[in-house]
Amino acid sequence: SNSAGVLFGAIDTSKFQGNLVTLPIVNTDAGSSSAPIQIVVTLNSLSYMKTSDNTEAKLAEGAIGALLDTGTTLTYMPSNVVTAIVNQFDMQYSSSLGYYTFECANASNYSFAFDFQGLSIEAPMTSFLISLLDGSGNTSDLCAFGIQSTSDSYMTLGDSFLKSVYMVVDLET
Repeated sequence: SNSAGVLFGAIDTSKFQGNLVTLPIVNTDAGSSSAPIQIVVTLNSLSYMKTSDNTEAKLAEGAIGALLDTGTTLTYMPSNVVTAIVNQFDMQYSSSLGYYTFECANASNYSFAFDFQGLSIEAPMTSFLISLLDGSGNTSDLCAFGIQSTSDSYMTLGDSFLKSVYMVVDLET
């Protein structure tokens, strides 16, 4: 990618504004490992924001583990959270695609705010959309919604979320 990178033993301060914030990693496998084996942090709430008038509304509240996974393209959330989102934006399910669909242009007015123990990360809704082609091979006005339901007891925040953050992982401490 032209816009992403991996550094080992360094932090590129030109890639972010403000201060880095430390979040504790949750050991989701404490029964078989004394140290965390995945990068899971606590997510306390998820809201959507309408950027044109700065309104905000909660979509989900309550602590849940959030796996930060660079090996996953999409984002996976419990079905009740996905249902709240698709109902809020009147998305339609396409059984042929296996995704909810949404008018691509409508997404530019919205973002999602992820609250990690007081640290709010805003990610544009457009980051969670997948472009579709129409029957003629042209870009469709509809996009697939790249947040899928999971039966896991935690969320998986993949590349669609991670492109909105600068993440440093200190595996030694």
